[in-house]
Amino acid sequence: MSFIDTAFSNLYFLGVLSATIAVVLSRKIFPAIIYLSNTKNLMDVPGERSMHTHKTATLGGVGVFITFSLTLILFGLIVKLTVTDFAQLISLLFGIIILLFLGIKDDLLVLSAQKKLVGQIIAASVVVILGEVRISSLGGLLGIGELAPIVSVIFTILTFVFIINAFNLADGIDGLAGSIAILSSTIFGIYFLVNSNYLMALVSFILIGSLISFLYFNLSKDHKIFMGDSVQCL
Repeated sequence: MSFIDTAFSNLYFLGVLSATIAVVLSRKIFPAIIYLSNTKNLMDVPGERSMHTHKTATLGGVGVFITFSLTLILFGLIVKLTVTDFAQLISLLFGIIILLFLGIKDDLLVLSAQKKLVGQIIAASVVVILGEVRISSLGGLLGIGELAPIVSVIFTILTFVFIINAFNLADGIDGLAGSIAILSSTIFGIYFLVNSNYLMALVSFILIGSLISFLYFNLSKDHKIFMGDSVQCL
């Protein structure tokens, strides 16, 4: 086995490399997103309850999505995923795309709460049902162990919808949503590394790399950008 084959079979190496490439790629993508937002006037106008005082680019979630998706697809091809992992990858990207377009449309035209909720449920259902990503047990929490299949599906979808909307609310303060996402992704990434879950480890570390660059621009005074409602695609 060559050095390259050995390196790419090491999950720890892949985690660090994927996060690094996501950082490098996103440092090119976010300036382009900010430029597009400025030229097309896709800006968040400060209101009475706003903490910012100037118009600010509001398509940061799009930059995170582009970086995350391109890097994940690249490493998905390198790692040679199993059929099950590949199905999960496709369902994950499909669900994220649904949320992304919901968020962009809400940023530009404003969607009703009912339409956003329906879209979020559909996106979560794609990941849970097609990708078979679900919470199957509460591990004894509140005396609850294994969940019945239908209960597991419904509970996981509701959990996803709750987290999606929690991130939407957290985007109101600079750095908050991004920092929470990085912290949670780091915890999950370490867990998946320890348990040798290639796909989910890559998802976690690529998201960390994408968000590090977002935070740089989100906290910048001269080139600030918000995630906008496309934050829900996280």
